[in-house]
Amino acid sequence: MTMDTTKTAQRAIRAAVKAQQVPAGPVVEVRPTETGVHVVVLACGFPVVPREWAAWVDTPPSQRGDMPPALTTQAQAFCDAIIRAIQPALPGLSVTCDFSARAANPAGAETVKL
Repeated sequence: MTMDTTKTAQRAIRAAVKAQQVPAGPVVEVRPTETGVHVVVLACGFPVVPREWAAWVDTPPSQRGDMPPALTTQAQAFCDAIIRAIQPALPGLSVTCDFSARAANPAGAETVKL
């Protein structure tokens, strides 16, 4: 997809934050895909139990394992809210979301602080 698609997704996310449909604070990376956009919610700034989050994020990726259950539940709810916010702005396109401990910064990705 184009940078316009990425910018549209960013505007939709920001509007959802202003409307309090998506919590403010997290940093997201919006990546264009062949069929739409993929949003990666980065660990920095996510409003969860700090001790659990820090322990998971600070563990080297090769040793990290699965996200703790409490974080998984919160992460899924946040991703669902992001998808609901973006989908109407990008009808017919794919919108996906997941979590990452660190930014990957692939080509075309835009990082946004909510």
